[in-house]
Amino acid sequence: MLTIQNSIDLTQLNTLHLNSIANHYIQLASLEQLDEIASILTDYPRYFVLGGGSNLILPENYDGLVIHNQLKGTTFDDDSSGYKLVTAAAGEIWDDFVANCLANQAYGLENLSLIPGTVGASPVQNIGAYGVEVKDFIDYVTVYDFNLRQLTKLSNAECQFSYRNSYLKNKPQYLVVSVTFKLPTTAKLMISYGDIAKQMAMIDNPTARDLRACIIATRRSKLPDPAEIGNAGSFFHNPIIASVQAQELKQRFP
Repeated sequence: MLTIQNSIDLTQLNTLHLNSIANHYIQLASLEQLDEIASILTDYPRYFVLGGGSNLILPENYDGLVIHNQLKGTTFDDDSSGYKLVTAAAGEIWDDFVANCLANQAYGLENLSLIPGTVGASPVQNIGAYGVEVKDFIDYVTVYDFNLRQLTKLSNAECQFSYRNSYLKNKPQYLVVSVTFKLPTTAKLMISYGDIAKQMAMIDNPTARDLRACIIATRRSKLPDPAEIGNAGSFFHNPIIASVQAQELKQRFP
């Protein structure tokens, strides 16, 4: 049964710590709630799904319904070909998930350590850092369609991933339920990125744990902890220009 709360303070639910009150709020904790939530959305023409609250600017008062995705749980399955299929519920904290994968010998996500937010947000904007994008490790995404009131699996190709973008980004009727990753059981370190390469070169026989520690230290040296000083993490979007224009810029600024 759904519990709809009124006048809920969202200040501690966004990483910028903006003062914000939601007129109506639901905590989504089980799949059984999804159909019931879909059935009441006609009463709430304005709604949005809240995850970890990063990269989010909230108004002082949100006159609508906030659906807080708190779905939890992670499973690890060997596929007998040198990979593990790892399914994480959308409400799992992203960095906790990365650490959990490492502890279970499922590799590849180390460069994405300490990115704020939840697992459910990772495919939406195709998060990336230090030479790695999450799209390269996603097998499929399970979403709930509020319009059709059913679960749907979207393959990697169907997600139409591109630079910090995906098919999911402009589909407000979709709520990400879980993400299934295909992660190698043998670590292949991606350490060619700038400062990371220099730091890792000073370690004899570096491991995936060393890489994660290096990424975390680098991020902490550049950004404060959002729990202490509100921030949205390292959030930017590089411009995409035509190759002709890129060549012109290289000539002007060698």
